[in-house]
Amino acid sequence: MAKNGHKDLFVKTPLIESLELKPFCGSRKVYLKLESAQPAASFKMRGISRVCQKAARDGYKEIVCASGGNAGLAAACAARELGLKCRIVVPNRTSDMMKDKIAREGADIETVGDVWDDANARALQVIRECKQALYIHPFDDPIVWSGHSTMIDEIAADLNATPSMIITCCGGGGLLCGIIEGMRRHGWTSVPVLAMETTGANSLNAAVTAAVDGVVRPVILPAITSIATTLGTYSICDQLAKEYNASAPPVLSHMVEDRDAVDACLKFADHHRILVEPACGATLAALYTGLVERLLADNSGHEYGSGPVVVIVCGGAAVNIDIFAELKSRFDL
Repeated sequence: MAKNGHKDLFVKTPLIESLELKPFCGSRKVYLKLESAQPAASFKMRGISRVCQKAARDGYKEIVCASGGNAGLAAACAARELGLKCRIVVPNRTSDMMKDKIAREGADIETVGDVWDDANARALQVIRECKQALYIHPFDDPIVWSGHSTMIDEIAADLNATPSMIITCCGGGGLLCGIIEGMRRHGWTSVPVLAMETTGANSLNAAVTAAVDGVVRPVILPAITSIATTLGTYSICDQLAKEYNASAPPVLSHMVEDRDAVDACLKFADHHRILVEPACGATLAALYTGLVERLLADNSGHEYGSGPVVVIVCGGAAVNIDIFAELKSRFDL
């Protein structure tokens, strides 16, 4: 239930144990938080739907959102439920399949530029021209973070234990800011969060690498070259840099190659019969490549505890069997 008493448009998602992934975490249990089970097939439904509900309460007639795909689908889904007009601006790299899904929700779609930042500039222009429309930022909004934080409330209720690590992917930072907000609410301030990105969409890792005197600030990537288009933003939001510097909970930034992310998606489909996109594959690759096992075995770094590892399965709306067949061939997997 949303704070204002209105019923949330997202659903409580399953938390399931994965025996298939346990060997990659030593003796620790592994749990999967299946955000792919949301109505719009990703975690985006949590935060985006809450902003849309506020728009309806405040009297707006239309929402406008720039998105690589998942935020746009969540916004379109929420707008349909609320009876709002919806315009989604996507970059050229957004697939026809994803645009069809957004259109099926009743939204108008405009394609602008090569990356999310180009589409976002157009969305802001639309807002200046239409006073009855509300701009929805897909990741840089406290309401979005608050909505995403509810997944931690659900994990805490279902797990009844303190995790030793939470693993997620990172794009602009909305998901990670929400996870951190929820972890603080439950006192998990010493539990490390492993934030995974693909090379070529590594806006967080670039900021961490460029830190001055240990202080991380957003930096701008020269280009987005990864196939994980839903991670594709030139820079993280300011809030994520603040959260990283606060180190409560500590954030560990790591990268994998596109090939590793796709390979993880294929292995996960075999293990759990669930299709997820390469952005989620970056999360799963942390286990399949042995990174998590190495981190947990390294006593010189963070204190991990003996609790279970929780993996955020962020979504899979942007893929299907045909797309994976092409990716499998491209990477010779």
